[in-house]
Amino acid sequence: MTDPTLETTLRHMNVDQNLIDDIVQGVLQQLQPTSTTGASSPGSNLVISEKLWTADLLAEKIPAAVKVVQQLSGTIVTPSGRDYLRQHQIEVIKGSESSSQSTSIKSRWKVLVVDSSPTFESCWTEMNRGGAIEWTRQRTDNISAAATEGISILCRGEAAGVMVLTGEPEQVACLANRNNQVRAVATKSAERLKQLKSSFQPNMICLDAKTVSYMELRQLVRTI
Repeated sequence: MTDPTLETTLRHMNVDQNLIDDIVQGVLQQLQPTSTTGASSPGSNLVISEKLWTADLLAEKIPAAVKVVQQLSGTIVTPSGRDYLRQHQIEVIKGSESSSQSTSIKSRWKVLVVDSSPTFESCWTEMNRGGAIEWTRQRTDNISAAATEGISILCRGEAAGVMVLTGEPEQVACLANRNNQVRAVATKSAERLKQLKSSFQPNMICLDAKTVSYMELRQLVRTI
């Protein structure tokens, strides 16, 4: 509806009728609320930069109207995260390896050290030199503490993955896998890890650093 007071005022000023109509329409357009839709422009998607996707994280990051999200390279999706995406019918597309955003973000991994070795200590100085992973380390007293701490790190989203150095890698993996957000494996070689990555997508790697050579350990780290 037009404002009768505005029209009357303009007529009293002897303004041309066509000009009155133009002015009234302009005022009405300014009074109309601005449309704010949640739709993305063609080709744009919601990018979630976190490297560990849990159900809680996705519920927090994805608005109800969004049905397509972009996953950056190196992202780990937990079982609960996959269930959330399936239940809410959310499509996931992979981020471009050449994009500046994906190449600038490092995946975070944490090393829990129960039993170290001179080989690992020598390799440690190279692990953070320009690689795709940002490494930190923490000392743990025994395999039970390592499994518990590794589970906590992954469930909190503190790191995308955990490496456990222990003389009993199989036992740590067994203990950690009791949690459904953990996919722990025990391995001794980069080649075996490659096979496990394609089928299991592990987020906890347990190994005995005393039985791995320097070159094998370097290759294993690069495989992650």
